[in-house]
This record gives sequence, structure tokens and C-alpha cells, in this order.
Amino acid sequence: MAGDLIILKFGGSLITDKKSEIPKIRNGALEKISSILRNKKKNMIIVHGAGSYGHPIAKKYKITEGLDGSKKQKEAIQETRNQVRKLNKRLCKSLQNSGIETESIIPSNSMQTRGGRKIENFPVNEFETALSKGKIPVTFGDVTEDLTQGINILSGDVIMMELARIYLPSVTIFVMDYP
Repeated sequence: MAGDLIILKFGGSLITDKKSEIPKIRNGALEKISSILRNKKKNMIIVHGAGSYGHPIAKKYKITEGLDGSKKQKEAIQETRNQVRKLNKRLCKSLQNSGIETESIIPSNSMQTRGGRKIENFPVNEFETALSKGKIPVTFGDVTEDLTQGINILSGDVIMMELARIYLPSVTIFVMDYP
């Protein structure tokens, strides 16, 4: 499949109001993305960021610094995961409404990190299965188990790097609305 694949990353700043302290989606951006991709000619994988869905809570509870053992942080981890999953569902629904078949791949269900830049247990088979069914795998930045500090944020950018290493795509595209 190398060379016959495009990997797209839609930044959280593009699909959400990243400056908002509460989850706030940019519906117009989702509609435009869906409209542009409607007539796709190549296989693709989509990765998206979290933006206002997850970033404010993750920052407040210092999730990138690892587990602190507090009940509040545990609740924040679950809420962050819930928010990024909701954003993923909204993006996938928008794509599906345009006739694009998608399959969500949820990082916190199958991936682990070893620090912020190393992914362990990358679920290549989940991506392969979706692609073999003619679907677009859609994954995202998420809170994952970390083998050194208990918990960490797995960035969509790090996922992009791993996908590019595995698939050697013809092109990778990062689309964002942030300097």
C-alpha cells in the first residue's frame, strides 16, 4: 500500500475553537472537510487533534506529567477521553453524512506510550482491517497508559509520525488553523 496512501491530520485548532475553555466544535470546518473528501480517489487515514475537546482539562490536571494518584486527576483522565471520543464521533458522523465510510481507532483502547514520543503496541491490524474494508481509519490524540509514568497524552502528531513510518504514504498533510 506504500505510495497509494494519503495520511491527513486535522489539527484541533481547525475543527474546534482551541482557545475555548469548554468543548466547542467548528461545524463549518467539519462540513468543509467532508465536502472536500467526498470524492476521494486514494486510500487515506485521518488523524485529528483535540483542541478544546480535552486540552483544557489535560492541562489543568497535568496529565502530561503522569499519574499523581488523586481522584480528581483520575476523573479528569476519563473526562478528557470522553471529550476526544465525542469529537471523533462528530467528525466521523460528518464524513459519513457525505457518504464516506469511516472506522474509529481509539488510541486509549490499544496504544501505550513510553514517554511523549514513543508508541508501544501500535495496532497496525486495526488500520489494515479498516483499509481492507474500504473504510477510512480515523484516529486522534488521546490520553493513553504510559509505561514510565502511568499516563500521558499521545499527540496526534506522534501518531502521524508512526503512521508515516509504517505506511510510507505518498503524501502526509497537516491542516491547522494556528500559527
